[in-house]
Amino acid sequence: MTCDESLVHWAAECAASLLSPLGSRWLHVQGVVERAWQVGEAFNEDDRCCLIAAAYLHDIGYAPAPQQTGFHPMMVRGISVLSAMNG
Repeated sequence: MTCDESLVHWAAECAASLLSPLGSRWLHVQGVVERAWQVGEAFNEDDRCCLIAAAYLHDIGYAPAPQQTGFHPMMVRGISVLSAMNG
């Protein structure tokens, strides 16, 4: 799979729209993204884009979207939120 800047842009928009209302959680994500940009210098461009996109999305499970199942682990929750956004 190839990563490009459009993936980073998409991840940033998703994270901002879902996590910015959460205040400190959004600030934490922004700090992780900043660190990912720094660490990403050690990787090739594709891997760097994937790393930065993952940094944006790593806490997406905390988004205040309606819960669709009775099972609530953060990973499953995050996947559910992203799947719903992509139709």
